[in-house]
Order: sequence, then C-alpha cells, then structure tokens
Amino acid sequence: MGNKINLVLLFVAIFLLISIFILSFFYFTGLKSSGDELESLEKTLEQTTDDSKIKDQVIYEHEILIKNLNKLMSTVYFGLAVRADEGKSEKSFTAFSMYHNDRFYIITAGHCIEYREFVYTDFGFKSNTDNIWLYPDLLYYENDYCNNRDFAIFYHPEIKTGLIADTINNEPRYVLGNIHNKINFLKEFDTAESGESGSPILNSSCKLVGVVIKNNNEYTPINIITEKIDDLSNMQ
Repeated sequence: MGNKINLVLLFVAIFLLISIFILSFFYFTGLKSSGDELESLEKTLEQTTDDSKIKDQVIYEHEILIKNLNKLMSTVYFGLAVRADEGKSEKSFTAFSMYHNDRFYIITAGHCIEYREFVYTDFGFKSNTDNIWLYPDLLYYENDYCNNRDFAIFYHPEIKTGLIADTINNEPRYVLGNIHNKINFLKEFDTAESGESGSPILNSSCKLVGVVIKNNNEYTPINIITEKIDDLSNMQ
C-alpha cells in the first residue's frame, strides 16, 4: 500500500514539474515577445520624435526667411560696368552688401572685374529696393576662378545695411538674386545660371556663407573675404 502511495506521489510530482516547465516556457516566451514589441514601439516613437524635430526645424528656418525676406532682398544689388579698353559694352552682374567690423561693403565675383583678357571699370550698383545708383570705390579683388578665390570688395559710405557673415555654420541653403536680371529672386542653393555670379549664398539662419562664382555647386567661401577685409583694415 505504501509503495502505491509513493508511486502516485511520484507521478503527481512529475506532472507538476512538467506543468510548471510548460507554463514557465510560455511565460518567458510571452515576456520576450512583449519586450520585442516594446523595443519596436520605442524605436517607432524615437523615429516619430526625430521626424517631428526635423519638421519643426524646417518650419523654423522658413519662418526666419519669411520674416526677413524684405530686408534680405534690400541687400542685393544690380551691377553694371564697362570695358576699360573701349568704354562701352556694358556688363551686368549681381552683388550684395555685407556688414563686417563696423563697416558695410559691396561684394561681387572677381571675374566681374577682370575676366580673361577683359578688364571692367566704372562700376555702378543699384539695390533691389532702391532706384539710386551708387558708385563705390573698388578696394580689392581676386579672380582666381579655378581655386574659388573669386571676389571683389567695394566700399561706399552711403551703404547702411548688409548681410552678416557666418563662418561657423557654412552649409549653403539659399541663393538671393537681383530682380533686374529676372533670373532668380530666391531659390534653394543649386546650380547657378549665367548672370547669377556675385549672388549671396545664405545658410539656414539666413547668414552669409559665400558668393556664387560658377554654374555648379562651387563658390567663394565668405571667410576668405572677411579675412581679406581684416588685412585691408590692418594696412590702413
């Protein structure tokens, strides 16, 4: 009788162990599945948060652009010059005003001053938002087109507004144009068209990062120009 009881108890114990094992297996499998689902949900939420941040940043950048568009366009100039060897054959181009070290300057591409065998003179500039012509002094220029050192620096005391350079966030985003050439008013940074040389290139904060000089994505970085202005100031 005692052996039968022991045998029944053994079978009961084995049954309980098997039941506990099966329940444990499904329990931990369920936990792992829930953990995977939670991890997937966390990644989805992170992606959603990242997408939301990107959208918020784009909206913020566009707000900066829209709020300052009139001021920005007032810094862009239509330029005219004539061939020095004949006093005619007008050349038109784009320029812009910038603020650096407590002074305002007009900047354009250096090949608008000298290109191949042609040299230009009698420079006149008119802002997008004004009909008054300015005839500033040419302080300095380089036309090293191949090495992206292609810029010209002018000064006129009547210039009272200008773009501010950003030598840290130098990622190009926008290009401004003069309304007289009827090529570009405002566009994303991209391939330039003929006549856009001298246009200002802005970053997402609408700060100045460079000057259009070629019909590809190469340009003269603004830090080259600010360094040359500093050199000129130190020579005075």
